[in-house]
Amino acid sequence: MIIQVLYLIAYLITEFLNYILMYHLVFQIPFQQNRRKLLSGVTVLLILHFVIGFICGIRTSESISFITMLAIPIFCLEPDKDKYKLYPYVVIGTSVFVIAASFAVALIMHLPEVSIGNSGILLLVCQSIPTALLLLFGVLKRKGYYFEKPRLHRVQYFILYTSIICVYFLLAWLQAFSADNWTEETFNIYGLLASVTGTVLLMLVLWQCVVQSREECLKVKTDEYERYMILQEKYFSQIIEQDNRIRGYRHDMAAHLAVLGSFCENGEVDKLEAYIKEIEKNYCMEDLKYHTGSRSVDAVINQVAGEYEKREISLVVEGNIPADCKIQAYDLCTIFYNLLQNAEEACLRQKEGERKVLISNNSYQDILFITVKNTADGAPGLINGRLHTTKPDREAHGIGSINIENTVRKYHGSIQYQYDNGWFTAEIKI
Repeated sequence: MIIQVLYLIAYLITEFLNYILMYHLVFQIPFQQNRRKLLSGVTVLLILHFVIGFICGIRTSESISFITMLAIPIFCLEPDKDKYKLYPYVVIGTSVFVIAASFAVALIMHLPEVSIGNSGILLLVCQSIPTALLLLFGVLKRKGYYFEKPRLHRVQYFILYTSIICVYFLLAWLQAFSADNWTEETFNIYGLLASVTGTVLLMLVLWQCVVQSREECLKVKTDEYERYMILQEKYFSQIIEQDNRIRGYRHDMAAHLAVLGSFCENGEVDKLEAYIKEIEKNYCMEDLKYHTGSRSVDAVINQVAGEYEKREISLVVEGNIPADCKIQAYDLCTIFYNLLQNAEEACLRQKEGERKVLISNNSYQDILFITVKNTADGAPGLINGRLHTTKPDREAHGIGSINIENTVRKYHGSIQYQYDNGWFTAEIKI
């Protein structure tokens, strides 16, 4: 009995690791930060299996793990809209790896594949192979191999579930013929090839989802880049126009001074005042209000400031961005533009006169600190420190916040959101 209990614990551990590692490493869903909830999920899982094992037997307890492992997305992962939709793929995907490993072990040891499932030790070995592969994948990611999180939509889910059904019937057919009169070696070779084919199919489908996701991200970035280029074009046009006005003013200055001097000598005060007003009218300089030290960021802030002024939103900009800042101009624009857009949306829910936005830039050594504060009528959609859109159509909104977080993550920075006493604050260290 003790050996059976130990076997069940080892089986559940490998099964648990396979599922949660695929969730975390492949689909990049973070672990549950609430340790109490995480431990509660693991405890419930173990107790449930021990009770079923005691009543119905170890094999029954083992066979229903694909149902009880639903505790992983419920208790062990952070909130994510896709984690339940991905569960069938996670279950069958890991099972395909295990079956492929069982055929490989059976082929090496000259055993029928059926005997692998009847041998507790060999089954645990096969269970551990996907765990080792997933851990290796995690090591490669930590060493800098970038793997973008798949953004799955209806088409991608259709492809995923279609491939899952195909693989399921392929493996079911194999198991149905496992007791036929084929030689062990022939059956094991065929089983290995079929399992590898299923594995490749699943990997190709996943890769297609990643490629599709990258194309969508690239389209979003291209649209943003075009928008930033338009902002910078307007910004530089303002600078050129201002420079031309200054040149014209300097060119005509001697003549203007001569006229002003003659009015003063003759005591023609009315003409003097009228002439000065005419000069002010013709050579009025539209000075750019906000300067941060980065022309790209200045283009974004000054353009957005024009929209703020129309909507009666007060804007204050403090501090500077170092000239040798290592953050690319495009990424800085992405951060500032989306932060200011979020702040504008929050301010528009405020009464006129209460709409305020404060930008503060500071730096220490190679670290840039960006703080954007805005008045808000209540705490935003914060889930475990991450900003979530409060709009009904979440698929179409919240992209700006995602772009900010992706940009900050690109430079291994951090972002924190907090709400206090009517002010919402976004603090970025990058």
